Formats: sequence, structure tokens, C-alpha cells
Amino acid sequence: MWRGYTEGQLTARRVLPWAALVLLFSAVPHPASAQNTDWNRYTLEDLTGVYVRFDIQARCVGFEVDEARLRQEAESVLEDAEVPLLTEAEMLAAPGLPDLRVTVECAENDGRVAYSIWLRMQQAARMVRNEQLQLSEAVTWYTTALGVTDDDDVADDVRDALKERMEEFAGAFRQANADTETPS
Repeated sequence: MWRGYTEGQLTARRVLPWAALVLLFSAVPHPASAQNTDWNRYTLEDLTGVYVRFDIQARCVGFEVDEARLRQEAESVLEDAEVPLLTEAEMLAAPGLPDLRVTVECAENDGRVAYSIWLRMQQAARMVRNEQLQLSEAVTWYTTALGVTDDDDVADDVRDALKERMEEFAGAFRQANADTETPS
């Protein structure tokens, strides 16, 4: 007995919160957090385009998460939304070094796989208090997704969740760069 709890009560106190989290994330991917405010969308204004960079954890590749397919589908979402795509060389020459980074990570336990997707816009930035300090990478916009799925469904679920995050970014980009002409 510990602090008045029986062993069964203690196990329930330890297991139930974790079980609740697993149930919460087992059905659909959830946006874990996002930085998609007016301020953050402002940082997307007047970009010449974005370079899309992927970092897929090796564990995810083992579940048939294919970088080439993710890249093709992600870039298709951006092209459909008229977000200009840059090559790495074009990104390096562009003001702010606009780099849209996609990170996918996976963890497996007993036939279930948890995955996280991080989509973040990174740009070069200057410190306001000392403009001589320039950061080569500052996250200016981001969104994430978390999900838990069966090991057979990882690739499909990651693709679906990434598509939703890319659509969110494309919407923010469009909103930031919408023509603000006033009618005559």
C-alpha cells in the first residue's frame, strides 16, 4: 500500500491517464499546435516562394513512409494553391532563405504506431534589439500533427495528415499574399 492506495488502485491511477491519451489519439490525427496567427502569416508576405525540405525518420521509412511520394503530394498541394516552389539554389539566393521544413517521426509499440509531423517555415531573421545579429534560421510559422494508427496504415495516415498541414500552410500563404486592392 502506498499513501492509502491498494496495488490495484495504484495501477489504475498510473494506467488510466495513459490509456485515455492513447484513445484520444487513436482515431484521427490531431493538430498538436500551430503558430498561424496574423503575426506569423505576416512573415509569409512577399516571399518569392518556398523550398520544401524533408526529414523522414528511418523508423517511418520502415512503415513504407516514402519521401518521394510525400514530396510529390506536398508540392502538388502548394502548386494547386499557387505557392511558388523554389529549388535549393533559388532558396539560397532568395531574401530570407525561405525554407519549408517537413519532419516526420514514428514510434511503435505492440502493433500501434504513433507519428508526429512538424511543418515549419524557417527564414533568416535579424534581431530587433541588435540588427547586427542575424539568425540563419528562425521559425516564423509552424503547425504540427500527432496521430496513432495501426502499423499497416502508417503511410496512408501520414500522407493524409501531411496533406492537411500543407493545405493549412498554403491557406496561410495565400492569405498573407492576397491582393489588398480596394474597389474603386
